[in-house]
Amino acid sequence: MSYIVCRNCKNYTQVDANAPLVFDKCENCGHTLEFAENDKALQFVLKDIELPKVAYHKICSNCNALNPRETATCMFCGNSSFLLQYDVESVNKYNDRLNDLKDDPSVVVINNPDNPRLSYDNKWYHKLFATVMGIVDFFMFFIIGIQLTIGELPDTANLMGVVTANMYPLISVVLLSLLFAGVLSVFILPKLDLRDAVTVSASVGLVIGFSTLLVNSFILVALTTLLFGFISALGGLISHVLLRSLVKRIIK
Repeated sequence: MSYIVCRNCKNYTQVDANAPLVFDKCENCGHTLEFAENDKALQFVLKDIELPKVAYHKICSNCNALNPRETATCMFCGNSSFLLQYDVESVNKYNDRLNDLKDDPSVVVINNPDNPRLSYDNKWYHKLFATVMGIVDFFMFFIIGIQLTIGELPDTANLMGVVTANMYPLISVVLLSLLFAGVLSVFILPKLDLRDAVTVSASVGLVIGFSTLLVNSFILVALTTLLFGFISALGGLISHVLLRSLVKRIIK
């Protein structure tokens, strides 16, 4: 049995199952009407008891850090399991009201309501997605850098000459592309902890470096691969520090 009730003047009517719900203002006092789905909810409204509201921030079950409601993984440790917390002010108001009515037998007391949990099991997918996007970003920055330094690529016969003449600008383009790719691989999604940020961003450089081994297995190419991984990992570290600083500012 459900009701439409006025919290202000305590006037209520039973809902007619064959008629549409009407939430007009109360005819007695003009206050906004509320819906009570059962007798217990009706008593809460009549006794002016408001259940605690869920707060905007949710708590990471791993590191207990506060995260905005929209995040799928913890911005500080990368964990994907959360506890929703109740708004402190509404909890205090709820407890104060119960204390005022504790001698009233018609009041139903709710002790320690369970925290609803949100769980996501796709953390590995986020890491893979961030790595792939980092590789895509590298090639995007690399192509833009090539166009800005040497313009249109020459034909195959003159390619080595152009590369030799522009060796240092091309090296700078590669290194900067790796750095930016490492930054964006962590900055995209999700917000990872320090270890995962370095792992994901380093993977971008290592994949790009290992791809050169398909062309040439010379030892210097292998060392270059390690350098690529280090540069992109440095970008991930920079991104992690920037994100952490930004998140702290937002939460405050």
